[in-house]
Amino acid sequence: METAKDKAQTARDKTCDAGRSTHDSAQQGTEKATGFLQQTGEQVMNMAQGAVDSVKNTLGVGDNNINNNTQCKK
Repeated sequence: METAKDKAQTARDKTCDAGRSTHDSAQQGTEKATGFLQQTGEQVMNMAQGAVDSVKNTLGVGDNNINNNTQCKK
């Protein structure tokens, strides 16, 4: 027959296991969110760089226009 002390220990063990499970789930969620935010930040940065390059090319100061401007005119 299980005593009150044994029941209390069993309850503590179950509570501890649930706490570990919750902590592990939260840790995994944090890692996924961090990866998602990093990936999103990189995509935004690449899009911004593309926009800067487009504006430079439109104004004639981009890398694609440097070679054209340095050639001698005949």
